[in-house]
Amino acid sequence: VGTKVYDFPDGAILFLGAKADLALTKSSTGVNADWDGDFSLGTVTASNDASLSSTEQDLIPTTATPQAAAGATTAKGVSTSTEACKVLDGTGTAKDVYLNFLVDDADHNVAGTACNLIANGTVTLHWVNLGDI
Repeated sequence: VGTKVYDFPDGAILFLGAKADLALTKSSTGVNADWDGDFSLGTVTASNDASLSSTEQDLIPTTATPQAAAGATTAKGVSTSTEACKVLDGTGTAKDVYLNFLVDDADHNVAGTACNLIANGTVTLHWVNLGDI
């Protein structure tokens, strides 16, 4: 599951780094009260393949969330040297930023009640627009 949180402008974007400091809560019984999983920040939304990889986590790498208590936990992460200080080519089409989540398979019932993860907090992006071609 992922949601768009930012649109970069058109152009070559020198991505310097990012950090996330989020509080997470579940919305309903479709996810266990003691759930855990992973989150990332990427330039594409997460697919339904049980992992966060490639451009799903090219801004902040896949980071584990602590086990929830009463349905609430946190998502805190920062870019590493692998993600930071690279050029994102948004010269043809501007790049988007997605906050992506996975809930561990044992912690949800996909055939039961649908559930949303509610995120509150900040995602900070540092970048420079190098211009469009």
